This record gives sequence, C-alpha cells and structure tokens, in this order.
Amino acid sequence: MKDLVELEDTWILMQLSHLGVMKRMVDFLRVNDDDELLEVMGLIVARMLVSSDDRLGQLFDTHGGPTLLMSMARRTTGLLRDEVGQTLKSVTHGLKKQKYKQLQKATQHPQKADIWDQVFQKWQEQDRVTQIFQRPYISPQHQVL
Repeated sequence: MKDLVELEDTWILMQLSHLGVMKRMVDFLRVNDDDELLEVMGLIVARMLVSSDDRLGQLFDTHGGPTLLMSMARRTTGLLRDEVGQTLKSVTHGLKKQKYKQLQKATQHPQKADIWDQVFQKWQEQDRVTQIFQRPYISPQHQVL
C-alpha cells in the first residue's frame, strides 16, 4: 500500500478510493488497538494517503477518521501518541499547494502544440517574405548576363 501511494499517480489513488481503502484503513486502526506497531504503520499509511490527495482526505473525514484520531490521542502514550498527532496535523492542514501542483503536472495529459510555437513560426515566415521584398528588383530587361 505504501509503495502505491508513493507513486503519486492520481489514477492509482482513485482506484484505491474506489476499492474502499479509506474505510478499511479506519477499520484497521479501530480493530488493531491492542498492537502499537500495527497502529503506527496504519497511521503512517493513512497519513500518506490523506496528504497525497484532497479527495482521499475527504473520504477519510467521511469515514470518521478524525474522530478516531481524536479518541486515539486521548488514550495513547509515547510513540503512538506522536504518530497520532502528526497524522491529525496532516489531516487538518490538508494538502500542500506545492505538492498539489506537482500532482497536477504529473497527471496532465499531452496537449496540442503551444500557441506561441505557431506564432513564432508565422513570424519567421513573415521575416522571410520581408527579406525577399527588401532585395532590389531587377527586371529581366535590365539583367546583365
């Protein structure tokens, strides 16, 4: 799961969402409350998912993720409490604009040629025509062979 999230491919993230990963992630955190290591790993993956895409963050909110994190923050101590705090911080602050721009660049589809390329090409053609007109015209009658 962690490797799929690290790819930061929007299509993969949406497929994970379609498969119900956020609901299962919240359920995983609820069920494994007796194993601290599993909870820490689950929190790290949940944090990666939530910070990778705003839509996944909204799904996390919908399935009661922040409420679960608040209850975990009250009843846990040590490393687990630190992880809960970091995850809560990433959930509340959401996606950073810089990372969002990187995601948009990665998911943009190839576009048509840039309009400026066409403009520059027309200007070059016009420059060639101008050079031709600037040459002195010699009529066929006055040409010296």
